[in-house]
Amino acid sequence: MEKQFQFQIDPETILANLPAHVYWLDRNNIFLGCNDEQAVALGLKSRNEIIGRSVYDLAPPEIAAAIIKVNNQIIENGIPQTVEESFPVEDGSIHIYLSHKVPLVNQNNEIVGLAGISFDITTYKQQLSEYSFAKKQTELTLQQIIDALPGNVYWKDLNMRVLGCNKKQAEMLNFSSPNDLIGKDNYDLLPPEAAEACQQNDLLVIQNRQEQAFEEINNKNIPYLSRKAPLFDENNNVIGLIGFSFDISDQKKARSLQVEKESVEKTALNLKMLAGSIAHELRTPLATIGINLDLLQRCINSLHAKLLYQPQTNELFESQKYAKNIKYSITAANHVINMLLLKLQKSADGKITTVYNRHYSIKANIKEALNEYPFVTNEIKLVNFDDSKDFLYTGDQIFTKHVVFNLLKNSIHFIKEAGKGNITISLDTPAQGDFNYMYFTDTATGISTEYLPKLFKQFESNQTNGSGLGLAFCKIIMQSYGGDITCTTKQGEFTKFTLSFPKIKNQ
Repeated sequence: MEKQFQFQIDPETILANLPAHVYWLDRNNIFLGCNDEQAVALGLKSRNEIIGRSVYDLAPPEIAAAIIKVNNQIIENGIPQTVEESFPVEDGSIHIYLSHKVPLVNQNNEIVGLAGISFDITTYKQQLSEYSFAKKQTELTLQQIIDALPGNVYWKDLNMRVLGCNKKQAEMLNFSSPNDLIGKDNYDLLPPEAAEACQQNDLLVIQNRQEQAFEEINNKNIPYLSRKAPLFDENNNVIGLIGFSFDISDQKKARSLQVEKESVEKTALNLKMLAGSIAHELRTPLATIGINLDLLQRCINSLHAKLLYQPQTNELFESQKYAKNIKYSITAANHVINMLLLKLQKSADGKITTVYNRHYSIKANIKEALNEYPFVTNEIKLVNFDDSKDFLYTGDQIFTKHVVFNLLKNSIHFIKEAGKGNITISLDTPAQGDFNYMYFTDTATGISTEYLPKLFKQFESNQTNGSGLGLAFCKIIMQSYGGDITCTTKQGEFTKFTLSFPKIKNQ
């Protein structure tokens, strides 16, 4: 027969040895008893010493008041509560307790007090505080490292919503703090077209589970090079992505400028070669014309000698004049060719580097140009030159005549095309300012507003057979003098060119 053992369980022994603080109080918050753990913590020699004492007898007023407030709620409402409390211990220090308190009832189900059990969590709270501080410091340090990275850093979930970023990313998107971006997606942060492109790039990285690079546009239409990589959890599942983006606008601009520079250099080289070829081809017939002109001049001189004692005929006089004009034109053409070659060799920005050291009368140069220009029939009657004023300028008389020739040629062309109009040339010498002026006006067709900005550009012409070099060359010459040529016009009514010449000091 098996022996049966019975153990007598002593509730007092169990209560005394519980590894927690146990206590009970009446409705007036007077202690009715406690266990040994509670008595030792309070520095009592026996747990019976707590009987009859108030909470105010054992704790500072502010701590006692907080405890009694909770106790009264439980006694009045009859609802248990779990609270975190502070209470002094034997050495005078304040410990933190997690307390569970329940109402005590008698046989008549009347609340006569409360009972509580408390666990000392002071060490745990200190560790938790230290952990929280360390965690906060780690997060702060990590954020500072991310903020210091040379670029924009951000990470997103599978819905492409921002989970975090650095300051550069926030500032680039016009936000004051990285926290302001949390929860926002591509469509919240970017214009529709840029957002859609970014969304597709993000999806591609997540679907392919591979790092990829993209060129993207931000909310300010600035190009960025973005490298994006998937984020994985411990089971190798993709949970989002991380991205690094760098502003590449300067690099793109530099590349564009380099391409443009190479194109300009190539064009300049081709232009030099072309100019050299043209100059060579022009000089050959000019030389031939010059040689034949010299022979013709000898014949004229010989004929003149034979007629020395006879009246000189008009034909002979005109022949001498024409020969002289042709000789001058050959000299002027060679002069212009030399200047063009010099310009192409020494300058790539359209400015002549020639230094002028002679002064000329503008009125005299204009009269010479009008006398030497090859007018047809009665074209000279279209020109009215007001020569009531004059001024000296520093420059080259051949270049100045070339400018007048170009203006005459263009105006006469448009007058004939319009079937109306005339040309007026006038001078102005204002007392104030640094420039004297020549005005060249025609009343033909005027210039269209869309063509006006191209007027002085090389290889731009609104004439069917024009090369677009004439007015561009006039601009180069005037700027080489230190002046300029500008144009005002009204379509269908007039075109007016204003040529400015720097005043000669102490003139």
